[in-house]
Formats: sequence, C-alpha cells, structure tokens
Amino acid sequence: MKTLIIAVLNVLCFFLIARGQVYFGAEVSPAPVSAAPGEKGKKSQISKNYIYSKAFADYFDDKNLFSVFGSTSPEKEIYAYLKNGVYRQELIMLYYMARESSSTFKNLFKDVSDGKTLSYIARKTRTDFRTIFKNAARDKKAIDSLFEVYVSSRARTPAGSKDEEKKKSLREE
Repeated sequence: MKTLIIAVLNVLCFFLIARGQVYFGAEVSPAPVSAAPGEKGKKSQISKNYIYSKAFADYFDDKNLFSVFGSTSPEKEIYAYLKNGVYRQELIMLYYMARESSSTFKNLFKDVSDGKTLSYIARKTRTDFRTIFKNAARDKKAIDSLFEVYVSSRARTPAGSKDEEKKKSLREE
C-alpha cells in the first residue's frame, strides 16, 4: 500500500513538472499593465479597421463627409460600420449614394441591413449604379494605398514628408 501511494505521488509530481510552468503567485505576461486582473489585455496595436477609417476620412476630406455620416468625427462612424461587417467597397458605394442623393449613410445602411441590394438602393436614391461602382473601385485602390502608408508608418506623418506627398498624389488621381 505504501508503495502504491509513493508511485501515485511520483506520477503526480512528474505531471506537475512536465507541465512546464509552475505558478508562484506572480506572472509576467505581454498584456498591458493597465488591464485589470482577470481581464484580457487590450491590443497594443491600433485596429486595422480604425486605420482604414482614418484613411477613408482623409481621402474624402470634404464637407460632405460630415453631412453624410451626420457626425463631427466621421472616422468614428466609419470605424463602427467597418467593425460591424460593412465591406470597404460597399462603404465607398454607400458614401457616394448618400452624398449624391443628400441622404444620410445611416438611412442607406438601414436598407442594406434589411437585405436590400446596392443596385436597389441606387435606384431608390436615383443614382447611377455603374458609375458609382466604377468610381468606388478606383477610390478603393487609392484608399488601400493610403491605408498601406498609414500602416507602414503606424501614425500620421508630419507635413512635407514623402508619405504626405503620396497622400496628396492619391487624392489628385
């Protein structure tokens, strides 16, 4: 009996050591220091959807952006739509439809969430679907390029830099 107990204890000790990690009451992890105990750490990187929303807002930097999204910070609205699953080209197309019909993005998005097609929404807003599709494809490429500039620099660049010149050339195309 004594031998059996010793054998079981040896096996348990082996599994504890083989586990590879022994908890001593304090841990070091890559999670941010600000995370509360028991919470998952927040991402240290900025969300790619947020960066894309900034690129979108910078590319369409005009007064229509504020009226279409009905906000003084349209990049936050754009981010919310991207986060909820709106595709990038769909976002651009709905933006054009809203801008040309003087409707709000929110109203047009309601139709999309109700299952209406983009061609239906274009007919409803009396906009040319083919032209919008072509322009949205062109602008998506430009915004994607701007997005890549933002991702590579991880922050806004100061005026006069090469990235700033690239942003200007993308807007002019």
